[in-house]
Amino acid sequence: MMKIKIVYFAYLVPNKWLAKVSSQLEMLVSIGLYDRADEIYLSAIGETEELDTLKNLIESTYSKITIINCSNTNTFEYPGFKTLYEISEPNDLILYFHTKGITSNADVDCYLLERFTICNFEHYISAFLENSYDIGCLFPSTTGFAYYNFFWVKGDYIKNHLFEPSIQESRFYWEVYLSHISDDYKPILYSPLNLSFDPNDKTNLFITRNMIVQKLKDTDKLNNLMIKYGTDKQSDYHNYVPYYSQYFSSLEDKKLNILEIGIFRPTPNNGIKNAVAGASLKAWEEYFPNSYIFGADLSDFTDVETDRIKTIKANQEKRQGDQSLSSITDQVPSGFDIIIDDGGHTMEQQQVTLGYMFPFLKSGGIFVIEDLHTSYKWANYNPTQTLYDTLKMLGEFKVTKEIKSDFMTLEEKEYLNENIASIEIFKGKESEIAFIIKK
Repeated sequence: MMKIKIVYFAYLVPNKWLAKVSSQLEMLVSIGLYDRADEIYLSAIGETEELDTLKNLIESTYSKITIINCSNTNTFEYPGFKTLYEISEPNDLILYFHTKGITSNADVDCYLLERFTICNFEHYISAFLENSYDIGCLFPSTTGFAYYNFFWVKGDYIKNHLFEPSIQESRFYWEVYLSHISDDYKPILYSPLNLSFDPNDKTNLFITRNMIVQKLKDTDKLNNLMIKYGTDKQSDYHNYVPYYSQYFSSLEDKKLNILEIGIFRPTPNNGIKNAVAGASLKAWEEYFPNSYIFGADLSDFTDVETDRIKTIKANQEKRQGDQSLSSITDQVPSGFDIIIDDGGHTMEQQQVTLGYMFPFLKSGGIFVIEDLHTSYKWANYNPTQTLYDTLKMLGEFKVTKEIKSDFMTLEEKEYLNENIASIEIFKGKESEIAFIIKK
């Protein structure tokens, strides 16, 4: 069983560090990594008064964190890497990060590092579970440079192949500590962006960095649309937008058929500011200016229709008959490029919809299932108590390449087994979302 550990190194710069450290620790809690981690360690450099304040903060608010290897002397990141080496054990997967930007104006870089190395932690954990990677970070390099020392690393790589840390005169030593290999082993590298680079070629690094910044702007664009129309996909609620943007930004200008099952109509107590009927459909219509948007729901939503939005009455538990899933496919026989299930969220609804609709997804298409927390949070979404809730069904497929479901036909399961190219599951603020790609 892989154990998840975190090593956090902090520079306690007077009048600056408290806000930074509090923000980064709150981030760990809000994304669920604080609870997910088995052990968390914090090492720091600062004056005695600052270290005392840090101790009080941790003891009062973050009891899971162990403070270790602190110093009044500036030895750069030595305390952090000393801790990393000491706590590393076989079968560990360890996140190392620090108070980036506390002595420099590096807000953009810090945001990139946190967004692509920490907030998507489930992506790293899944990748390391399925593959024999040693180091994972935003920009990995065979020279041991991990973009500003935010990285994931296997404990056995640290203990089996690296020299034990010692105090050094230069801070740059620590920027390439991961390359201080005691033998001729070559680490296996991973990036969530499938990138590697030469750290000596800064041009390539910053071109790629700027491309990522542009992608984040695209994310902001989509998030603003979700806020504009009042859907719970936005950052203030489920926060699914970063993942939607990851998959949809390259498709924005294409002519697509997009289906969303489950149409929203606001009520006085729904709590979402500026919410309008058909919120998601209207956001997709504006985001995909050349596409046709189809919405399916048990209720009548013809009032939200436009030239490019079409609604269909359908019960997602019914394959055939009046107002069933076949009502959707009969009206759009050409099929869909994207299908989003944001409907009733029961195990039967999710699995019947996936099984029946996946053949109507075009090759290379994307099938999305939102709100997978219903797999484990509320019993009424699984009244038959099936052993294969949707989240488990999808997670096991990633390992076994076999769909197991009590609600699908044998033919549907066989079709999925043969035609699913990949499944990725991400965690929003409170719930998981799955992206299933068709071969």
